[in-house]
Amino acid sequence: LGHHPGDGVEVGGTHYSVVGCLCRALELDAADAQCWAQLGRHESHRVVAGEELTQQQCYARAAALAPSDDDVWLCLGYYGGGDVAGTEYTPEQCVHRCLALNPENTKAWNSLGRFGGGDVGGEAVSRKQCFERALAADATNCSAWNNLGMAGGGALNGTEFSSPQCFIA
Repeated sequence: LGHHPGDGVEVGGTHYSVVGCLCRALELDAADAQCWAQLGRHESHRVVAGEELTQQQCYARAAALAPSDDDVWLCLGYYGGGDVAGTEYTPEQCVHRCLALNPENTKAWNSLGRFGGGDVGGEAVSRKQCFERALAADATNCSAWNNLGMAGGGALNGTEFSSPQCFIA
C-alpha cells in the first residue's frame, strides 16, 4: 500500500484506499498498534467498526497498545495529547514520555523547546537548550534552526550562532 489516502489496492475490480484497508485491518485485529499509528497519519475520514475517529484517538490507541514506541507518543503530543488507557496526557507530557523512551529523538527536543523547555530526567532544560540538543543530534533540522533563531541564537558544537545566522544556517 502507498502512503497517500488515494493509494490503495484493486481487488476483484473494487478499489480499496489505504485508509479503507487500515480501517478493515483494525476491524479484524484492533490490537495492532502499528496499524493504529498508520491510520493516525492519514487526514482522511477514518471509521473503524462504525466509530468515526480523529487522528488523536488513533495515536492514543496506538500508545495504549505500544507504550514504549517513542514516535507514537510524539505524534500523540502533536495532535493535542489524549486519554491513553484511562490516563489523560497533555501534549507536553507526551513529548516528555517520548524523550524518556528515546533521549535522542530530535523532533521531541524541538517540540519540547516550543513548549518552553522543561525537566528531562531530573535536569532542567531551557527552551534554547532543547533546540541546541535537537541540532546536536541533527544539524540539518531546519525547524530547530528556525526555532533557535527565534530564541535569540545559540551554540552548536562549540560555535555560537547569532539569531540571524540561525536563519541562514
